[in-house]
Amino acid sequence: MSQTLPPKGFFQEDSVQIGAPFSFALSLSYNADEQVLFPDSNYNYKPFELISKNYFPTKTINGISKDCVVYIFETFKTDSIQKLSLPVFYIRNGDSLKIYSQSDSVAIIQNIKTLSGQKLLSDTHYSKVKRTINYPLIIGIAAIIFFLLFLFYMLFGKAIVRSYKLYVIRKAHLTFLRNFEKHEKEFKTENDPDIVERALNLWKVYLTRLENIPVNTYTTTEIIDLYKQEDLQQGLQDIDRAIYGGLVSAAPARSLAILKKFSNKRFLEVKNKLSNV
Repeated sequence: MSQTLPPKGFFQEDSVQIGAPFSFALSLSYNADEQVLFPDSNYNYKPFELISKNYFPTKTINGISKDCVVYIFETFKTDSIQKLSLPVFYIRNGDSLKIYSQSDSVAIIQNIKTLSGQKLLSDTHYSKVKRTINYPLIIGIAAIIFFLLFLFYMLFGKAIVRSYKLYVIRKAHLTFLRNFEKHEKEFKTENDPDIVERALNLWKVYLTRLENIPVNTYTTTEIIDLYKQEDLQQGLQDIDRAIYGGLVSAAPARSLAILKKFSNKRFLEVKNKLSNV
């Protein structure tokens, strides 16, 4: 049985500033006949936020392979010490085994300095001002405005809210299509699996906002179980093969078209549901 080796992970900086990028290196030496995956952009890296990641080519010597990924993070948490431990996934017999690296920590530089030895000047003198505010008049005007707003909402509120929601989802859909089709064109010219991964992430984020379901946190299997559509299942599986297996062919291009067609269908269903409310 293959030996399961843990990864090594460490911050490349001792201290960082809030909001500034910094790096975390994750490396693994393993038997060359093993299939191993590193965390991707869908992984939860809390308390850090992922900016990008850099993969280094696999090196194999005497049957031992070595992979390394450098993750670029930023943080907006104010804890003085923040820690991180990342896993790798051994793929065996259709299942995955998660092995974590040892935890490493990084110090957060606090930019806010306390003032000491300084006195605040205060002015204890005040001038009396004659009150001329007509409170009954203000209350009366406010009551009239409130009543008119309430009456307007009862007559037109639902229609306005519905129109606004339709406008928002229509605008979001057009933006999604524009960005998604840009990835499609890039893939046709460059045939790069990273472009397919970016398009898939864009599609998941769009469905999350459209349907108010955390699709962007779902695995391929969970998405297939959620929607139960055969063409979508085939498309997602082909995309996984391209991203994780490097099997780039005409299939990812067809699969991207399937995702776009599916998103158009879901958009129309949500739109019709809002229109009939």
